[in-house]
Amino acid sequence: MENKQYSSEPESRSSVVRNSAARARKMLSSTLRMLQEVSSEADSNVKLRLARATEQVAEASGVLFELEHESKSDFDCLAGAVRARDHLRTALSALQAPEMAGSFPVECAEAVASALAIVFSAAKGQDWQEQDRLREASHKATERRAENNDSMVPIALSRRRGASNKAPEVLAPQAEVALERRQADRVLLEADVGLVSESQFYAGLSMDLSVGGVFIATYQRKPIGAPVALSLVLPGGHLVWAKGVVRWIREAAGDENVPGIGVEFTEVEPADMKAIRQFCKMRAPLLFDADDV
Repeated sequence: MENKQYSSEPESRSSVVRNSAARARKMLSSTLRMLQEVSSEADSNVKLRLARATEQVAEASGVLFELEHESKSDFDCLAGAVRARDHLRTALSALQAPEMAGSFPVECAEAVASALAIVFSAAKGQDWQEQDRLREASHKATERRAENNDSMVPIALSRRRGASNKAPEVLAPQAEVALERRQADRVLLEADVGLVSESQFYAGLSMDLSVGGVFIATYQRKPIGAPVALSLVLPGGHLVWAKGVVRWIREAAGDENVPGIGVEFTEVEPADMKAIRQFCKMRAPLLFDADDV
C-alpha cells in the first residue's frame, strides 16, 4: 500500500495506523520464514528463544494484517498498534539475549526493530520511559528560544556541526537538492520517534525538522557517524521512514537544554521527502543562535 503524500488535512488515526501496518508488515515478510528455518536447526540452548521470537513475530504480523485490511474504529486501530508494538518488543528482546549471538541472520533483528519503530511512531509512542521528562525539557527549550527570538539569526543547515554536503540518495536532480539542503530552514515538530541502530530500538522525541534532517531528543544517544533509521508521523498523518547518520550530539545542560542527536538524512523515500518538504514550507522557520545548534 502506497503511503499518502503529506496534506494539510489531517488523516484519521485509523488511516495512519493502516499505512503504518502495511509498511511494517512488508519489513517482516521474510523474517518469519528465516526464523522458522534457523529454529529447526538450532540447539536446545537457543531453540526456546527462537521459538518465542518466531511466535511473537507471527502474532505481530497477524495483528498488522488485520489493521491493514479490516475496517476498524480509531480506538481499535490504536489498540491494535499497541498490541503489535508489544509483540515486536517481546520478539526483539528474545533475539537480543546474549546467548542468541550468531544463531540467526542479523537482518532478522534489524527487520523486527525497524517494524517496531514504525508501529511505535504510529501508536504515538503511548507509554514509553522518560517521555514526560523529554517533553517538559522540549517545551522549556522552545519557550527559551521564543523569549530570545530578537537576538537570534537563522543558521543554515550546512553551517551546523558536522553537516555534510551529501544529499539524500533518492532526491533528484542532485544539484537542486543539495542547494535546497544547504539553505534549509528547520521547523518545529514534536512527534514520537522510533529509532533503530545496530538492530536496537530506541524511543525519542523530535524537536525540529528540515529537508536535511531532524533533531531527536533522547537519553539513548549514539556516537557521531553512527548510521540510524527512524520513523515518525507528520501532523497531517504521513508516516516517514528514513535512514540517516548522526552528525552531532547535544549533552544535557541544566533544565532548558534537551539531550539528543542531530540526524542527517541519507536515504528517504521520494513520497516521504515530498511530504517533509511540503510540511516545512507550511511552517514558520525556527531561529537559532550560535549556542543552540
